[in-house]
Amino acid sequence: AADILPGTPGAAVDERGPAAVAVFPGNGGPQRIHPKPEPNINHPNPRAMAGPGPRRSGARVPVLLVMLIAMLMSFGRRVEANDVMTHYGGSVIAMRGKGCVGIACDMRLGAGPQTVSTDARRVFKVNDGAVVAFTGLFGIAQQVMAVLGDQERKAALQRLKEPGMTPMAVYNFLSRFLWENRGLPCEVVVAGVDKGEDGKVRTHLCGMDGLGAKVLNDDFVVAGTASQSLYGVCEASYTDGMGPEELLETLEKCMRNAMDRDCLSGGDTVVHIVTEKGVTSKRFKGRVD
Repeated sequence: AADILPGTPGAAVDERGPAAVAVFPGNGGPQRIHPKPEPNINHPNPRAMAGPGPRRSGARVPVLLVMLIAMLMSFGRRVEANDVMTHYGGSVIAMRGKGCVGIACDMRLGAGPQTVSTDARRVFKVNDGAVVAFTGLFGIAQQVMAVLGDQERKAALQRLKEPGMTPMAVYNFLSRFLWENRGLPCEVVVAGVDKGEDGKVRTHLCGMDGLGAKVLNDDFVVAGTASQSLYGVCEASYTDGMGPEELLETLEKCMRNAMDRDCLSGGDTVVHIVTEKGVTSKRFKGRVD
């Protein structure tokens, strides 16, 4: 039997199964209508019997945002793991004392988290008044020191005395060399002493990046993978007017504490003290794990 739908003039409804067929005059025949089922109040979950609700596209936005953030974080970790500045590890610290300077470094050479050698050399002596330390790409140190050694010999011949280059001349030359060959993945630290025109001992500390940008400091300079830890330790340990022995102990303590917080630095610690009498070195036993 056909009935007229309430509120729809001229429409007949034929109940056939779960859906109804409505006949509208002039619309090309019957059309099937799927009414929303009524919830069953006796069902444990009446909302489930009422059928699915309208889709909400906004619920997908937080999920996509979380996935995007996770992808960016994983990409950043891969870039950091492949960074040549941290691939070989190693850290350097230079500190000023009273009439002397000191520079310390670790002896670990790695390939990422894997330790390749525990006898790596990072500090090089230019002359009796200046030393240079390198972090970053390990082979660059040999290339730069070969050029710097030639320059030191030329300067010694011109001045007819040793040392040929003052610490200021050393870091100015290295700054220009790194800028001319900019892009080298390395950090350089220069420490040294010389005498001024008044005969007093002057101390020099300088750090620079691969572009040759210089940072002159009055207390300490750090570089390498443990630089963040070294900044905090040195700020707490540095005191003005330290002698050579006290400076030696302070540098060893700062390097040891910083290496405990950095897995890419480790092994023994070598401390070099530069005075007007020359360069003295001492090696301290460290952790190898």
